[in-house]
Formats: sequence, C-alpha cells, structure tokens
Amino acid sequence: MSFSDDLRRAITSADKTANAISKECGIDHAALSRFLRGERTITVETADKLAVYFGLRLVPDGDGKPQRKKKPAD
Repeated sequence: MSFSDDLRRAITSADKTANAISKECGIDHAALSRFLRGERTITVETADKLAVYFGLRLVPDGDGKPQRKKKPAD
C-alpha cells in the first residue's frame, strides 16, 4: 500500500476535508490535492508533516541504500 493510499484513508477516517487538513498542517492545499489525484509527487517535508499529523510511518522505498551511477564504458 502506498503513502497516498494511507493518506486518503486517514483523511476519510478523520472526517475532514483535504483543505482543512492542509490548513492545520500548514501545507499547500493545491499541492496536496494534486498528490492525492496522482498528478505530482510530494516533498519529504510535506509528507513528514502529514505523517506526523495522522500518526503514519514513512518508510523509504527499496532497500534505503543510495544508488550508484554506473561508470560509462571506455
């Protein structure tokens, strides 16, 4: 399950609008709406504010290790 799915579920359970939640969290409502519709990504800072507000846990995608760029072939 993705963070956006968890977030949608949390908003529904809170019985509040995304607009009200964005105001309470101090985040941009338009950005939140576009994220929930799958039209854009969300910043780590915004995701963190929402996770704290709803008591959600953010987990890095993959193994959490930085990816190394391959060296170009000579």
